[in-house]
Amino acid sequence: MSLFRYTRAGQAPGAPRRHSPLLWIALIALILGAVALTFAWLAGWIGNRLTAQRFTDTIEATGPAHPGFRRAHSKGICVSGWFEPSAQAPTLSSARVFSQPRVPVMGRLSIGGGDPYGADNTARVRSLAVQMVSDDGQEWRMAMNSFPFFAVPDAEAPASSGP
Repeated sequence: MSLFRYTRAGQAPGAPRRHSPLLWIALIALILGAVALTFAWLAGWIGNRLTAQRFTDTIEATGPAHPGFRRAHSKGICVSGWFEPSAQAPTLSSARVFSQPRVPVMGRLSIGGGDPYGADNTARVRSLAVQMVSDDGQEWRMAMNSFPFFAVPDAEAPASSGP
């Protein structure tokens, strides 16, 4: 037992300390202030808000302009065809694209960057965008990127990492 134990007047030694109500009020005010600042920042009232124009300006600043071409993923080729699900697909998912015999597909293969004349073998990022429209009008849009790195060494690693 310490010789210099602090106790408040009227508090028995060994009793749990009670915090001042001012401390709780300050904590609540701090939390409410943080929430208010977050909303203000999201609304664009504080700081530099990212806009479509600022995003486009940043992309265009990385290289010369190429009129008539996309600003990002400028070099690419469009593809079209059909998706024909396997006979087991309807047992795995109730999505309409897996139960109809054929689904029209449109897509675009591209390389990253803004140079439509860039060499294919120097691109670090390759992309595939796919759109499928089922016969009832449901639209599926998928975007896939291939990066020169991956978070795990192989396809089995996520399954073997446990819950």
